[in-house]
Amino acid sequence: MSNHLAIATVSATLAHLLRAPVQTDVDGAFVWTDRPPSDGDPAGPEVRIFLYAVQPNAAWRNADLPTRRPNGELVQRPQAALDLHYLISFYGDERALVPQRMLGTVTRELHARPLLDRATILQMIEAEVLADPDFVLATADLAEQPERVRFTPLALTLEEMTQLWSASTDSAYRLSVAYQASVVLITPADAPRTALPVQERRIVATPMLSPTIERVIAAAGALEPVTMGTPLLIEGHQLRGEITAVWFAAERVDPPPSATRDREIRVAPPAALPAGMVGVRVEHRHLLGDPPTERPVGSSNIVPLILRPRIRQVAGLDQVSAPAPVADGALRSGTIDVTVDPAVGKRQRVVLHLRQRNPAAGALPTAYSFIDESRDLPGAPEATSDLSVPFTGVLAGSYLVRVEVDGADSPLDRDPNPLSPTFQQFTGPEVAIA
Repeated sequence: MSNHLAIATVSATLAHLLRAPVQTDVDGAFVWTDRPPSDGDPAGPEVRIFLYAVQPNAAWRNADLPTRRPNGELVQRPQAALDLHYLISFYGDERALVPQRMLGTVTRELHARPLLDRATILQMIEAEVLADPDFVLATADLAEQPERVRFTPLALTLEEMTQLWSASTDSAYRLSVAYQASVVLITPADAPRTALPVQERRIVATPMLSPTIERVIAAAGALEPVTMGTPLLIEGHQLRGEITAVWFAAERVDPPPSATRDREIRVAPPAALPAGMVGVRVEHRHLLGDPPTERPVGSSNIVPLILRPRIRQVAGLDQVSAPAPVADGALRSGTIDVTVDPAVGKRQRVVLHLRQRNPAAGALPTAYSFIDESRDLPGAPEATSDLSVPFTGVLAGSYLVRVEVDGADSPLDRDPNPLSPTFQQFTGPEVAIA
């Protein structure tokens, strides 16, 4: 790798490489690392080497990742991989074809010697140090770079060359050619901390399966709602591993071996899981190392599960009420207090739905929806089961109640008695607004 002097060293070495051949073929010619002149042509024949662009090298730019451990400790020195773009312009007597002769020399040399070898770089530094002991590139270490720099001609169109020339100088266009130098690797002087030597080598061969989930449903049936504590059935293939863990978002559940099979897993969602949509995945883990430690060895796809909230029942009574509503003619306003499981986070979206149970004869049932926007307040608990949702403009009467949390509705109760006049109809949870 190279230090920060690498770019300048490439330019200086390129000039050193071309100087002798150009002066041999064109008497009195000079080779400079300078931009094209803007105040007229130079007095004698010259070759100007101008670095006009630097771009990241696509093949090397991520070859050193990662460079640090999670704690920030340096693992290996980072490197910047760069491609250098040069504009080489030629000045001299056009009638004597001096620019074209020098162009031929430069093209010949860079085609015959396209690589900057270690000897050429050291020879340039040695010659410049002899001429000037304070030479600024004396400490350059480009010669130690394992990847040698290669010069390649760039096939620029006339339009691209014209735009480049007009952007770099105010003078008229002169005969020019473009080359790319690749690749230059620049690294800092930071020393990475070396790892301790390996004391003992252990190779463990273990089969790795690829678990796949096809669907996650309630164990009682695909049409049954999933609420807190509902037994679940995870169907798929290659689900059973040495250690099988089921993840509900960030919550892990370890089903017993008796509930884990290759094609299905029976498990209940964790009590801490909030209502709404949650991703379910199966993870295989093995005991590896000394002492044996659980390591993940395979993970399934993620399947969405809708965990629906449920209005709590105590002694058979739904915990929902509308205490002391305010009357305004036939309409009522107030709050509906309802207790739900699981607890609702203060930033979860809650909507209360009411549907009239016994409308007037011939009339359609009236329905209302009210958003609870009062929970995300300073000092409010992060999660609560007790909700108080304000309502306005509701007709007095009896209403079926549903609580929607992040798009998941609480289920309604149906009458299972075939002898009842309300058989298979929704009967609760219910709230009376007097």
